[in-house]
Amino acid sequence: MEPFNELISDHYKEILQETENDLPSIFCTIDEVLDKIRVHIRGIDQRVFCQRNDLLIAIRLVEAFRIFNWIKVCLSCGAYQSVFRELRFMIDGVAQAC
Repeated sequence: MEPFNELISDHYKEILQETENDLPSIFCTIDEVLDKIRVHIRGIDQRVFCQRNDLLIAIRLVEAFRIFNWIKVCLSCGAYQSVFRELRFMIDGVAQAC
């Protein structure tokens, strides 16, 4: 099993290096999106905010916040397929909520 781990380790390092080289500003961009989501959540009318657990769009905004944090983890690990899947799920969820 050890030779397999060494093989994976070498390729994994290449994936991480490629991510770091090709997407240096992606984490800043994701953080900007997260900041915008925070601003929208804070700017919600208090009457609406009290009913947030009953509003699908509010639930989806919180979900989007969590998904973006997970996307950062996936990108740092080179799990690009997971990133695409999460983005698609998030877009579908927000579209359904609207």
